[in-house]
Amino acid sequence: MTLRLQWWHIAVPVLILVLGGLSFWYLNRNTDEAEIRLTLKQLCSVGSKAEGESAAAGAIKLQRSNELFTDPCRLDFRHSMFQGDFSVSEIAANIARFRMLFQTVQIEIRDLHITVTPPDGAQVYFTGLLDGVARNGEQVGEVRDLFCKLKKVDGKWRISEMNIREVLEK
Repeated sequence: MTLRLQWWHIAVPVLILVLGGLSFWYLNRNTDEAEIRLTLKQLCSVGSKAEGESAAAGAIKLQRSNELFTDPCRLDFRHSMFQGDFSVSEIAANIARFRMLFQTVQIEIRDLHITVTPPDGAQVYFTGLLDGVARNGEQVGEVRDLFCKLKKVDGKWRISEMNIREVLEK
């Protein structure tokens, strides 16, 4: 009887540890949705510019843009700088020009609605917020409803298309 009791003293804690480990893995694994959110968060970081940010820090941010977009990528923000099909290097150059328009600029994304279409596609609807101070000192604040398509390339989610969504499309 004591032998049988000792066996349960070992089996129950082992079972609890195994189930706990599986639960931890399941809750913390990188889902496609989490990776897509990270890609869009990195895009916000690349486009944002802090007060007093050095040119070197800006250049490092721009290098990260190469990992965020497919080549080519279709953009339509109803402005010539960001309208058409662009290579990754053209997008990086346009982001650099955009950042030069501001003393500071903060870009945020809210209200994400992600739909993953296996094996390698996704669509995201979200609200983009831009808050900044232009070079001339003017306060700039914009809110836009946006649509984005992403494609999984070499295991990473990359933006293949992004445009302003008409309010009537909601």
